[in-house]
Amino acid sequence: MCITRSRSYSRFVQRSTNTLVNHLILNHVSPATRRAYNSALNQFIKFCRCKKVAFCPASVSTVLAFIAFQFAKKRALSTVRVYLAAISDLHCVNNLPNPVDNPSCTYAFKGYARLHQQIVDSRLPITPNILVLIKNQLVVSSLCEFDKIIYWCAFVMIFCGFLRIGELLALNFEDICVAKDSSLVSFRLSHSKTDQLRRGHWVHCVRASGCICPVRAVQKCLRVRFASGAHCGRLFVDSAHRIISRSMFLSVLKYCLRNHPNVSRFNTHSFRIGAATTAARRNVPAYRIKEAGRWKSDCYQRYIRDVHVNPALF
Repeated sequence: MCITRSRSYSRFVQRSTNTLVNHLILNHVSPATRRAYNSALNQFIKFCRCKKVAFCPASVSTVLAFIAFQFAKKRALSTVRVYLAAISDLHCVNNLPNPVDNPSCTYAFKGYARLHQQIVDSRLPITPNILVLIKNQLVVSSLCEFDKIIYWCAFVMIFCGFLRIGELLALNFEDICVAKDSSLVSFRLSHSKTDQLRRGHWVHCVRASGCICPVRAVQKCLRVRFASGAHCGRLFVDSAHRIISRSMFLSVLKYCLRNHPNVSRFNTHSFRIGAATTAARRNVPAYRIKEAGRWKSDCYQRYIRDVHVNPALF
């Protein structure tokens, strides 16, 4: 009886350990990356089924044919990079030979990058001049005073903090800290695209003269939020007590820029582009720009627009 119980316990421990190991392995990437990989694998599986070949383990010739197929469809280079990363991840997780590491696949992808026609990023930056325009349009809009204060605070914070829209809208009351002398406002990003381990990151914005002041904008925002009886939860909530979403944020932005000749070329990421462009125009060192935008590579250079070419656009 003791031997039977011992064997049962051993099998239970083994199953529990295997389950935990699988759980750890599957969480070596963030949930967002996992979703992207799953979507990419669906495309690869569909391709393999049409060709009537195995997708796992996949042969080198299958991956090469898949790369060629994507090139014929003029798929974006960044998309193909995710596809190959997903295929590589699938084989590594299952402890199988990785066909993506084969030199032929590496050279094929390099050829793809060399021959692929790069898509020009037509998004325009939201610079301080554009922000002043947004402020003026927001003041005369039909929004109530509560919403005007909330949205203006969101516009200023996303610009001054080099934020992504997801980082901005995820801010809670406890993430905000204003210095006692009102010289500085700090807010903690609980998660970020470049913070895969969710350690958090503090962003600091100093008081500024003029209407584009993050400290005054946050103080007004907190004042009206406290007056409405809110002391916890999401920071950006409209007068109807709805948490502001990306589509709501973009809708108000487009409304404020409706008279601009290039309104279609502005979106939520235009604030981050504008912050980098403005910093570069003011001769801020490159390492400072990377630090402010939490960039870990030189990809920040793609965000800097040459505003001297046609200043009328800005």
